[in-house]
Amino acid sequence: MYYTVKQATNHALKNRFINKTHSILKYTFLLSLLIFAAFSAQTSSAGMSTGRALSIKVLQKMAEDCMDKMDFNEDVFQMAGLKQISGYVVDHKLGDVILAGKTGGNLPALHLDDFVTALRNAWLKYADFKNNTYYYEAPGCSIDPDDGVFRELKQLGHKIRDCSEEGEKERLRGRWRLVCENPQSVRVMGVPFTSRFANIMVDADYYLKRIVNGSEALNIAGFESLADMTLNEMKINFAKNSSDLTPSHTINRFWFAPGANHYLEKKDSILIKKCDVVLLTEEEFVTSRGKVAGFGIPNQTAKRFADNFSDKYGLIARKREIYRELENLYRFAAIVKLMKMKDAVSKSGLSIDYFLKHFIKQHEDVNKTLKGVSNVKQLKNRTAIKGGYSERTLWITNCGGVSMDIDINNSDIGEDKTGALLSAKNNILEKRPNANALYWDY
Repeated sequence: MYYTVKQATNHALKNRFINKTHSILKYTFLLSLLIFAAFSAQTSSAGMSTGRALSIKVLQKMAEDCMDKMDFNEDVFQMAGLKQISGYVVDHKLGDVILAGKTGGNLPALHLDDFVTALRNAWLKYADFKNNTYYYEAPGCSIDPDDGVFRELKQLGHKIRDCSEEGEKERLRGRWRLVCENPQSVRVMGVPFTSRFANIMVDADYYLKRIVNGSEALNIAGFESLADMTLNEMKINFAKNSSDLTPSHTINRFWFAPGANHYLEKKDSILIKKCDVVLLTEEEFVTSRGKVAGFGIPNQTAKRFADNFSDKYGLIARKREIYRELENLYRFAAIVKLMKMKDAVSKSGLSIDYFLKHFIKQHEDVNKTLKGVSNVKQLKNRTAIKGGYSERTLWITNCGGVSMDIDINNSDIGEDKTGALLSAKNNILEKRPNANALYWDY
């Protein structure tokens, strides 16, 4: 039977990087260091890391045994202590695909549940099938207020702006906070709603709301919330007595998306060189019919915030572990897509039917609605104007989501011509103690 696959559209950043050779010797030396740093023991900012190989074949067999015996084996369900996936190699001799990565340090453990969820997504197990067509969605989530919330906030904003009586203004501010805290709808795409994978995406997105509006401070040098950035712009405008003031109420959508992705390959081996997570944004508005629509372009202050968040993602992830967890999901999504694209499972002769069809993943409840998050920044500017002083109140409203629509093209995968990747592969295969070894260090 002939099947086609259609992909649902998601927001994604599809940057392409193509390596250019400078001098052969310099390129070979630097690339060799990169490959061995990724596949071998190294020291990172998070602590000492060790190269570790994990057999998918043995992992699957042991997971089945654990399920039959109702036995929790940490080596199995936390993937032998791996903390980050660096790539994979195909073991043709033993009919296996071996994951390679790092251990140690303060990174969170990888979870078999997340890996299996990523596998099933890439192998279209969650795709809708209609009329001989699979309708595929990349993993993602969205947390959005109801359109009615935006309509009421817009009306309240106008009333607060025009109100001159302080008691009434304070009452309207209280109403604003209550409206902001109305439940927001949670949607999950591409993976089961009750999966750990979904829970991480939703938690990462929900926490972002507090970072955006300044109710959660990260205390990172050179990083400030969107609320504080906007407030500072207002202060500058006040100091200039500018009539061109920053809008007191803005609606911005922020969502996590794949950033720069680049990989190296050689003889059925893949190395992840770059698998960035970035934050994107666009400004939204309430239409005359009361619906929320996107301008399709970002508010410039919001864009600076998003760009700064993307640049400092690693520092933010050190402060808030949920963003390390999110990055691990992106790496899982990338590595299984590469395995599928390069036909690694078929080439090895490995069957992953148990993971795809029978493995019972842990059930995790994900809230279908979440309480809205609000924060109010007020700026009073005392200037020599008739009547006393000027006052301006800042309201930040945002919605968001996560998109793991990692679009891998051949231009993203460079061939390693140095021999370093092949050497790393041989090292991993030679260090394998025996065919039944779940994992080994190298």
